Amino acid sequence: MAREDLLLAPESLQALIAGLGDLGVVFGPQAAPGLAQVRSRLEAARDAQKAGDTAGAIDGITSAMRTL
Repeated sequence: MAREDLLLAPESLQALIAGLGDLGVVFGPQAAPGLAQVRSRLEAARDAQKAGDTAGAIDGITSAMRTL
C-alpha cells in the first residue's frame, strides 16, 4: 500500500478530526480558533479525498498540520 493510501484513508482523516477535541482540552480555550481552522482544513481534505482529488487532500492535510 502506498504512503498516500495510508495518509488518505478515510478512517485516518476521521481520527485526526475526532482527536482535535482532545487537543482543545490540552491546549486550553485560547487554542479554539486555531483548532477550528485545523478542523476546517482537515474536513476540506476529507471532502477532496472523497471527490478523488488526491493532491487537494494532501495539500489540505499539509496546511492543517502547519497550522497545528
